[in-house]
Amino acid sequence: MAAAAVLLAATLAFAQGPGPRGFGGGPGGGPGMGPGGQGGPGGILGPMMGAALGLTDAQKTQIQEIHTATQTANAPYFEQMKTLRDTELAAIKAGKSDVELKNLAQGMAVLTANIHANHLIAQAKIWKLLTPEQQAKADQLRQTMRDHIQQRFGARFGPPQN
Repeated sequence: MAAAAVLLAATLAFAQGPGPRGFGGGPGGGPGMGPGGQGGPGGILGPMMGAALGLTDAQKTQIQEIHTATQTANAPYFEQMKTLRDTELAAIKAGKSDVELKNLAQGMAVLTANIHANHLIAQAKIWKLLTPEQQAKADQLRQTMRDHIQQRFGARFGPPQN
C-alpha cells in the first residue's frame, strides 16, 4: 500500500480538482510541496493520474467524499500548526532554551503525525475503491514517476526503491 502513496495522493487531487489557492487549494495552500502543494492532495499530477486510471464517475465521487472528510479531519491540526509556528517564532526571538524549543518541535511532530495518519487512512480507502486493474496501473505509474524523479534529481532522493 505504501508503494501507491504518491499515486493515491494524486488521485485524491483528481477528484478534488483545482482549489482556490493556486495548484493546491488544500489547507497548506500554494504551489509548494506538501499538503495542498504540488506534491500532495490538490497537486498538479492529479488529473493525469485519474485519467490514466480511468476512474468511473462513482469512484470520483467516492474519492471526493474521502478527500473532503480528510480535509475536515485535518483542519484543526492545520490551525494548531499555524498557531504553533507563531509560538515557535516568538520563542526563537525570546531566546528560549533548547529544551523549550524541543518541546515546541515535539508538539509540531504530533500534529504532523496526526495529519499523516489521516492521509494514510484516506489512501487505504481509495486503494480499496480501485479495481485490480486500476491498482496494477497505479503501481506501474508510481514506479514510472519514481524512476523519473530518480533520473532527474539523482542522489538527493536516495536510491531507487522497489
